[in-house]
Amino acid sequence: MPATQTREEPLRAALFLDFDNVVSGLVQGAGAETALRFASDPDAWMPWLAGDQPRRWLVRRCYMNPAGYIEDANGYKHYYSRFRPRLMGAGFEVQDCPRLTRFKNAADLRIVIDAMDLLSSPVFYEEFTLISSDSDFVPLLLRLRAADRRTRLLAHPAVGRAVRGATDSVLGLDELAQTLGWLERDGFGAGEDDAEG
Repeated sequence: MPATQTREEPLRAALFLDFDNVVSGLVQGAGAETALRFASDPDAWMPWLAGDQPRRWLVRRCYMNPAGYIEDANGYKHYYSRFRPRLMGAGFEVQDCPRLTRFKNAADLRIVIDAMDLLSSPVFYEEFTLISSDSDFVPLLLRLRAADRRTRLLAHPAVGRAVRGATDSVLGLDELAQTLGWLERDGFGAGEDDAEG
């Protein structure tokens, strides 16, 4: 059955969470408290992410730099490693991705490798959901589409046209933030570098 047909049984889906990227986007867009709610309680946003159609998340992977942190309004640093038990309790396999350079870890590369591995798996994954605003995923999204897989992206609302064009649907970090109780006042923070791309 083609991946685009509607049906009653849940979609066989894979979920890839670029934790550092999303937390950073939430901090910049909606503030540290919203990012802390996201990191602390995956059960609060997973039903929203499942959305309009039942999904069976056969794979849930989170890629994080355990030494990263969210600094709250009081200057306290909440290290990402502290959120690992919550993510594991929500069914995520957590992959450590420490920084390789000052600003970069290898999460995006690991996500691509893992997605390609699943693409050649004997299990037919009908849908791939990426939670990241990284435009580096465009080639992966196009490859998944060519293999007749549905793709969803949860990204910054200003993600570029090239990224939007490469995926079947885009959910905004601002929508996620609202699900977590953020009240929009002045818009969702600064746009991404590739907003016009």
